Parts: sequence; C-alpha cells; structure tokens
Amino acid sequence: MTRRAVNFALALVLGAAASASAQAQVPADVTVVIPEVLAIDVATTTISFGTVDQADLDALEILAAATSTLTHRANRPHAVQLEATGAAMENTDPVNTTVKPTTDLMLSVDGGTTWVGVGPLGTPASLLTSPRGRYTATVSYKLLVDYDDAPDTYAMTFNYTIIAN
Repeated sequence: MTRRAVNFALALVLGAAASASAQAQVPADVTVVIPEVLAIDVATTTISFGTVDQADLDALEILAAATSTLTHRANRPHAVQLEATGAAMENTDPVNTTVKPTTDLMLSVDGGTTWVGVGPLGTPASLLTSPRGRYTATVSYKLLVDYDDAPDTYAMTFNYTIIAN
C-alpha cells in the first residue's frame, strides 16, 4: 500500500471517529407539584347494638354484630382520630339524667386486642397511626354498659378524622 493510500485510510478513520463523537445537547427541565394527600373512607357509618340484655350488663359490654372497613391514604405519616360531636351520648327520656360518656363507645382495628374510646367533642382520641401509604383496616365496635345505665335509648354521632403527623 502506498503512503498516499495509508494517509487516505487514516483520514477516513479519523474523520469517522470525529463525526461519531459530534453531538448537540438541549437541556430540559421538569417540575411537578405533589400536594399533601390525606384521605379516609369508612364503608359503614351506622352502628347498631340492638337491645342490651342482662348477659350484656353482666359482661359489662355489648359487641356490635357488624364490622366496618376503614381505608386511609396519605403521602405522609398520619393518624386517624375519633371525636364525638357532643360531650356525651344523648338520651331520649327527658327524665333520665344519666350521663353516658362518649368513651363508652369503643373501636378496635386489631381484632379486639386493643380498644379505643371515642373522645368527646374537643378531645379526639387516636385510633391508629401509620406511615405514608394506603391502608385498610377492619373496625370492630363495642359499647361499655353496666347497671348504672338508666333504661333509655342512647345515641351519638362521631367523626373519623385523618391528620398529618
């Protein structure tokens, strides 16, 4: 091969390498805003205990036959709280002066091992805490009863509230 052919081949190789490494860049910026998300759903919002009988009074509690499903979602650590809309359960008999505390209504999310009473208005009770994520829990309900509870119909409304920790 002649010197001229070698120089030509070398020029082709160097030229191809130079064109392969040539590039152009265009920078691109990405921005996204992820807001705080706190969401809660409760499948059943009406709890009925039926009529208390002597066995319930002797046992000092009555369990609700039905459970509910609580779904909570958050992109930060959070807690689910329980708070009644009043200071005590309401009763229907105007002669009855018995005060039945809101904390007599108790909820459990661990199959009945740990129970949490519903806090009265202004004093929420913590039902559970969780890291960020999506969670589902089965909620069980029981009502504390005893022979000091006067005959009457008792009722109350309470709220499930999810808060950021």
